[in-house]
Amino acid sequence: MTEEMTEKYWSRFQATFDENQEYVVGKELLDEVKENIKRLSDLGEVLELGCGTGNFTQVIAQNADHVFATDLSDELLTNAKKAAQ
Repeated sequence: MTEEMTEKYWSRFQATFDENQEYVVGKELLDEVKENIKRLSDLGEVLELGCGTGNFTQVIAQNADHVFATDLSDELLTNAKKAAQ
């Protein structure tokens, strides 16, 4: 699969990414992961691969000096940037 095809594939989920994630993983488990991340301290510099819409990125950023979050989809990254503002 080419890079362009991969980006196109993931971008088609940008409008429903969080909803799909809740359906597949479960809201309770996602909330538990966020709570566990909140308990971490002094994370320093963090690289997040596959940040999606930034759901975990925002929580990580609370205890990190810097977060570099990336994703295969430009549209998901745009959503993550909007959520961070």
